[in-house]
Amino acid sequence: NANNVYQEVIADKQHIHMNATHWTTLTDFVQYLGRTKKCIVEENHSDGNGGWMVSYIERDAGILARQEAQQRKEAADRKAEEAFLERMKTQRIEAAKALEKVTGGTSSRVEAESILDKESINPIKMGISSSKAKKREP
Repeated sequence: NANNVYQEVIADKQHIHMNATHWTTLTDFVQYLGRTKKCIVEENHSDGNGGWMVSYIERDAGILARQEAQQRKEAADRKAEEAFLERMKTQRIEAAKALEKVTGGTSSRVEAESILDKESINPIKMGISSSKAKKREP
């Protein structure tokens, strides 16, 4: 809660008073922090008093550099995948053209029904048996 943070700040003897700034209220200051993306600011209605929840945004240079590197890597991976898919598409088109050239432009598809003559198919018979060994009587 922004008020709790403010109470902690003013507990320090070396703190800067709010009236020494150009913000007249704590709410104005908190809204400024949210607008400038210095903090994540959310209005809180759950406690009944209203108020503002303030979350600090980590701005560590190392973390930012790692995030940038990760984003660049993901972009490069996406680009490589798109290039691979484009090459595969081109190869399929070339293979289809070569097949068409070899077959003389007539595409012959074999239907499954012509391969399996319905009259020559015999029914399949199955049996079920128990896997337990039966006890033999002496």
